[in-house]
Amino acid sequence: MIEFWIIKEDYDVNVFDKRNRTPLFNAVKSGSIAAVIILLTYGAKTDVVDEDGVTLLHCAGKSGKVEMLEFWISSGDYDVNVQDKWKRTPLFNAVKSGSIEALLILLINEAGTDVVDKDGKTLLHCASESGKVEMLEFWISSGDYDVNVKDKKNRTPLFNAVKSGSIEAVDILLTNGARADVVDEDGKTLLHCAGESGKVEMFEYWIERGDYDVNVKDKRKRTPLFDAIKSGSIEAVDILLTNGARTDVEDTHKDHVFLSSCSQINEGTPLHCASETGNNKIIELLITKGKADVNAVDKNNKTPLFNAVKSGSIKTVDILLTNGARTDVVDEDGGTLLHCAGESGKVEMLEFLIKRGDYDVNVLDEDNRTPLFNAVKSGSVQAVDKLLNRGARTDVVDTKNGSTPLHIAADNAKIIELLITKGNADVNAVDEDDKTPLFHAVQSDSIEAVDILITNGARTDIVDENGETLLHCASESSKVEMLEFWIKREDFDVNVKDKKNRTPLFNAVENDMISIEAVDILLTNGARADVVDKDGETLLHCASESGKVEMLEFWIKRGDYDVNVKNKKKRTPLFHAIDSGSIEAVDILLTNGAKTDVVDKNGETLLHCAGQSRNVEMLKFWISKQNETSLLNAVDSGNGEAVDDHSLRPASARNHLPQMDNLETLFMNFEGNLTREQVTIVYESSGLSFVDSMVCLSEGPTLESILSMLNQKMISAEMVRVTIRSDHIWHDILGLYKSGNLDFGKQLCIELNDAPAIDAGGVRRQIYTTVYNEFQCNKHVMLFTGPSHSLSPACTPEARSSGLFKIL
Repeated sequence: MIEFWIIKEDYDVNVFDKRNRTPLFNAVKSGSIAAVIILLTYGAKTDVVDEDGVTLLHCAGKSGKVEMLEFWISSGDYDVNVQDKWKRTPLFNAVKSGSIEALLILLINEAGTDVVDKDGKTLLHCASESGKVEMLEFWISSGDYDVNVKDKKNRTPLFNAVKSGSIEAVDILLTNGARADVVDEDGKTLLHCAGESGKVEMFEYWIERGDYDVNVKDKRKRTPLFDAIKSGSIEAVDILLTNGARTDVEDTHKDHVFLSSCSQINEGTPLHCASETGNNKIIELLITKGKADVNAVDKNNKTPLFNAVKSGSIKTVDILLTNGARTDVVDEDGGTLLHCAGESGKVEMLEFLIKRGDYDVNVLDEDNRTPLFNAVKSGSVQAVDKLLNRGARTDVVDTKNGSTPLHIAADNAKIIELLITKGNADVNAVDEDDKTPLFHAVQSDSIEAVDILITNGARTDIVDENGETLLHCASESSKVEMLEFWIKREDFDVNVKDKKNRTPLFNAVENDMISIEAVDILLTNGARADVVDKDGETLLHCASESGKVEMLEFWIKRGDYDVNVKNKKKRTPLFHAIDSGSIEAVDILLTNGAKTDVVDKNGETLLHCAGQSRNVEMLKFWISKQNETSLLNAVDSGNGEAVDDHSLRPASARNHLPQMDNLETLFMNFEGNLTREQVTIVYESSGLSFVDSMVCLSEGPTLESILSMLNQKMISAEMVRVTIRSDHIWHDILGLYKSGNLDFGKQLCIELNDAPAIDAGGVRRQIYTTVYNEFQCNKHVMLFTGPSHSLSPACTPEARSSGLFKIL
């Protein structure tokens, strides 16, 4: 049959399908050697891989067909350990197939067993996932793996076995020492995993074992009930409810002292989850059997009814309404259910809610947006039409950015036409940036939308608040067709300037989305290249700042500018190239004569510029170019990665590392959890010997671990100074005091930084008041310093005279 179609229809034997697979893949998968030979005879290629990097040998392994595997191994076309894009070898596929014979053939031909895939899964994980008992026993008896080996998500093979639904596979792993008290990186237990699978028998198995409380929570505060709901298994949900699964979810994040490390956020109840999926039987089960609160709110103040409306299921909405769901609710942004229906773009849902009459069709949320805004944003022409037919107004302006529905329509020509013809929308209404809908249409690259707006009276002689014209805007477009459209119209002088003295050519040079073509079009049509903006920036400065090599070479070859031309800050294009992070751009400028001994208006050199950047490679590049280091500059700018790179440290630099007096500067750059590199900086820049940063990471890594480190290492220090820059760090240190962990035998100076981050919401007053109430009797707190203007009226006279405060 294969030969018939090849000859009869003259098919290309190497034709690709959507997955980049040729007919040879299908033949291998079928297990027919004869079919494979016919295709090879007619020129089928063997060096093909599909979209996932899967070879024909992978495919043969997955088939589990021994003869097919032997055929491809003997052909010598592939290394037996060839990897796909998931880093899986054919051995993974053979394990998954469950064929011991196929497995043995690969092993005999030296297939490696010490392989792990992209997700850190071993062959034992793979065998467990297959649920094939014989295959699992083979790998356990081989002794190649610890039965509790973990992948990158912290999951052991037992998780994979649970997910497979094979109780026999689970039993084998447990019998061979698999631990049942494991949790993955998300805090999910094996009971959560059983919920994901939706396998009823697996649920019953783990519940009967009693290893877990049925309401055990993961890091997101989700119980196994959530996973069961998502799986869609009514039986699994029923079993959990029967065994005491709760339908209310408590948000306990307020009980945690270290707010920065707390990821527990209430994202809604199981009923919210079920309402989003539209599984009505599960919804009814949660309400009738689980006594779920139909009006419970999630973190956005949305009830399950919002989720049901968004899903588009009128049946789900009906069930919730029948069981007492309120319709007069609004979310945290003041959005109603009608706003939600508009956002979904579901016409039937909109019609359903409008007919109920619970809302005025022009009801406003907190940003002064009506449901029409949401419908326009959804892109549903039918939803917009429905609202306009019901009297939705188009002249409403939101308070967020001054937009009308027509501004938001932007690239949707059909909705734009509908808003104008049926809704009488003002085509020249301006938003807070002084932009009309025409600006937004140009930015969206829709010439059709632009045409409709102009045809309906949109003005083209307008400028936005920055003085930019539509030609400036078109120069930033991702399509040259938009630029050509405006040049042909001749509405603007091609050298028209905005308030910064920039012509459209500047916008084109900065544009990351289109190539030299846009610049060429402007130059061909008379754009001047000798322009400078208000800051003295040339187009060469602009090209260097973009870091785009092609653009930079273009302007250097044209020769319009001296490569060392300076702006008003006395910075050459080389400064901008360094800021861009492109070493290639820097190299091009240097090759073309850019000077390296330049100093800007503030006395900063190119090396200062590299040190202040966040690019380690750029800093290395400049250190390799010059025999000096700007490591201190990197420390002052808070560039942790650069400071941590030992290759940047000549012996002279080590002597200049900041000591104890400068540690507070580093603290000011570290808020919340620290990275490995940042912890290392704290150790090394203290002038101390290097300590493995993993110790610190395992302890926190929050302010507690830093204080712990100070306790261990700064024995000779009379005082430890910690700068409080935000309320997050303040809560951390207050929590340490209350828990007794601040008592480490040293005097502590807590310094309040004069930063806006701690001015909001009375945080500064709270800090001053609390420090007096909480710390006045603590011998280890010597001083509390802060800017004088902050002490009144936050501090009482008693607090001022207590000796606890020092006015700076």
